[in-house]
Amino acid sequence: MRIAFDGTTLQPRRTGVGYYTEHLLQHLALQVAPGELVVVSNRPPDTAQALPESVEVAVAGSSLVRLLWMQTMAPCLLRSVGADVAHFTNGMIPLATRVPTVVTIHDVSLTLYPECHPRRRLLLNRPLVRLAAQRAGAIITVSHSARRDIVRVHNVDPSRVHVVHEAAAPIFRPVTDAATLDAVRRRHRLPDRFVLSVGALEPRKNLPRLLEAFARRKRAGDLPQSLVCVGPYGWLSRDLDARITALGLDDYVRFTGYVPFEDLPAIYSLCEMFVFPSIYEGFGLPVMEAMACGAAVIFGRGAALTEIAGDACVDVDPLDVDAIGDAMVALDRDGERRRALGARGLARAREFSWHRAAQETLGVYRTVLARQPAVRRRSIAPGGHARPVPDHSVLLGQAYYLRFDPKLWEAQQPYPPLGTLYAASYLRARGHRVAVFDAMLATSESEWAEALDRHRPRVAVLYEDNFNYLTKMCLLRMREAALTMIRAARARDIPVVVAGSDATDHPAIYLDAGASCVVLGEGEVTLGEVVTVLQGSRERLKNVAGVCFRDADGIDVRTRAREPVRQLDDLPRPAWDLVDVERYRSIWQARHGLFSMHLSTTRGCPYHCNWCAKPIYGQRYAARSPAAVAEEIAWLRQQYRPDHLWITDDIFGLAPGWIEAFADALADRRVAIPFKCLMRADQVTGRVVAALARAACRTVWLGAESGSQRILDAMDKGIKVAQVEEAAGRLRAAGIAVGFFLQFGYPGETRDDINQTLDMVRRARPDDIGVSISYPLPGTPFHDRVRAQLGPRQNWVDSSDLGTMYRATYSTEFYRVLHQAVHAEFRVRKATTLTPVLRRPWTLRRAHVRQAASIARHLCALPLLRRRLDHLSRLDEG
Repeated sequence: MRIAFDGTTLQPRRTGVGYYTEHLLQHLALQVAPGELVVVSNRPPDTAQALPESVEVAVAGSSLVRLLWMQTMAPCLLRSVGADVAHFTNGMIPLATRVPTVVTIHDVSLTLYPECHPRRRLLLNRPLVRLAAQRAGAIITVSHSARRDIVRVHNVDPSRVHVVHEAAAPIFRPVTDAATLDAVRRRHRLPDRFVLSVGALEPRKNLPRLLEAFARRKRAGDLPQSLVCVGPYGWLSRDLDARITALGLDDYVRFTGYVPFEDLPAIYSLCEMFVFPSIYEGFGLPVMEAMACGAAVIFGRGAALTEIAGDACVDVDPLDVDAIGDAMVALDRDGERRRALGARGLARAREFSWHRAAQETLGVYRTVLARQPAVRRRSIAPGGHARPVPDHSVLLGQAYYLRFDPKLWEAQQPYPPLGTLYAASYLRARGHRVAVFDAMLATSESEWAEALDRHRPRVAVLYEDNFNYLTKMCLLRMREAALTMIRAARARDIPVVVAGSDATDHPAIYLDAGASCVVLGEGEVTLGEVVTVLQGSRERLKNVAGVCFRDADGIDVRTRAREPVRQLDDLPRPAWDLVDVERYRSIWQARHGLFSMHLSTTRGCPYHCNWCAKPIYGQRYAARSPAAVAEEIAWLRQQYRPDHLWITDDIFGLAPGWIEAFADALADRRVAIPFKCLMRADQVTGRVVAALARAACRTVWLGAESGSQRILDAMDKGIKVAQVEEAAGRLRAAGIAVGFFLQFGYPGETRDDINQTLDMVRRARPDDIGVSISYPLPGTPFHDRVRAQLGPRQNWVDSSDLGTMYRATYSTEFYRVLHQAVHAEFRVRKATTLTPVLRRPWTLRRAHVRQAASIARHLCALPLLRRRLDHLSRLDEG
């Protein structure tokens, strides 16, 4: 991928956009191969740090101003450098180029706050920014707040707008060296004690109100400091001197003008507080820089700055002069609070990095390229010779369609295919151009066929989401979808790789349908090697560990087993940018009033429950570090603002001390988000419960399975019924909701065992339950035990099937009625949750009405269901 990068803002005495451009360029250069990055500009770029030798520079049209150069010379320059994608960093793009473009739009102040810009900028820049928003292949912006404004103001598809947060440059850190501080103080004639403001002196930065607030408090004797304003003069700022004189501040305000970049950290470190009362920002880089230097920060309350600063700073109404003054006086009088804010700001600033911004920006480039028609392109090398550009694209999908599972479609709690996103991220890190087809929200397999035609991948991959427990059950409707998807790819002569539980257990089914290769077990590393092989000679598949393929003679070949990934922290984060997160958000919020996302902290399970299959990770257990998980949660919060998390682990926090360390890591970063997880009852100690509460855990699901100790022992579960009830009590006492997974139909289970399970639920009073029927999965002792009883149908069609595929004590119809009866009784017992509403009827909401109707319905159905159960059990026992 050859990237043309806009260098027109890399000029002397640059401010925000210029710094953004330089930091991003320097970090992109560290992550791409030599020859992949070329800076295009009308003038030679001026950077604080020399560009790496691997970065090319192409300059043409130096006599032209930037706006004119962009529309005249830039398209020719992009062709001459052989660009596959071009990134322009200041809101405008060349409108005549055929090269796919990415544009960074930092904010929409030209439209929302026209009074803060000169007429020339409104007449020339505003229409060009709007055209760029409409025509660019993708838009990058620097905050979720700015993203919402761009979508609304420019009426663009939200999926085209990507948030990539800025960060403070590495140079911004607390300066403690006395000589350095003294030199900077003398160089810029800074007073001993001062309040600091940084930014171009223009109307949007709201400096007149800051001056007025400072003057009032200075006259009242409340502020002993002077005010230092750092930044170049901007539009409508030349009357500031007269304003200062009128306010009587000539002796107390110091304008430094433009300050060299390398002096700013010391100035931030010298100030007693930093005040940034801007009326509107897309990001607010000075706030981030001040936090990174340990300064106590006051900022003007606005969506972007609130998003960036979190609770690490003091926010005020930027239009309220008295509020600005009150905040400054309060901080001046409370040194302990200033120090606390400084420490909090340091921690907050560490959550942002230019390295990550560069990674995410590269992901946007790849997304734009993946959307281009898969025609074999030819581009012009710098020397002027045509050169072919290879297509290394990979289209990943999975075969779990939520619409094909009526029960879960009705629940409307979709999560993107996390395992698929991990695989996409891993391939992308290896240099492959990747796109994802998300079957979860698709209507049918025909959309996969459309994606194949749109992307024209070199390789198609069906990578099932191994973090979705339903993939282990290998539902027949989803297997049918996978086979249809394989045939669609083969009809287009695209090789197909399949990875997942069912393919690992039954590779021949997928090879018969036309798959080129099946990945066995854990897949990322294996997939990376397979994709590379399939772009060359298939003969080399025999050298790849962990695959099954069919040789030239039609014989199935299994290669040696793949070593598992042991250092999970080394895997890149899931490629969330490749799915439509906003569509998931809208579904969740419409049905549940919140937005839930998911993540994984572990892989595998070391326990030996004899009905539980482990086709992907085996008997091992690997865990990420608590710090890495906390960092991912911080990143998810910055990028997507979820209200809730589902931690998908088979067993959360099994390693001793892990949950306690996790709670500490979240507290250090101040990023706790309510979550639910699955644990074993014997894990739930007093210390663990306290740590879960600190970490904002809202729900713990326990694999209770049965209230009969005899059945638990037969399952090799390794827990006691008393432990389940004790764990539920501890969790509820700490304010953590409890869910029970219940399993009926295990061989030898009697009606008495079933009643013991119901009694356990009545005593423990869980907040929610999940009911299933024992399901024989390949590779388990349970499956081996009932293998001889299994007929041709060995899988459920969908999750509501509940068929017994072996000789259980009772019939399939009995267990289906039991499923209904258990849920009906549970819902009726939940009627007590409506008691507070009955006492305070003015709190009644539509959800309460729906709940009451559901309770009434179940109350009517329950006696009939119990009679039906008794009748069926007599038939089966007779």
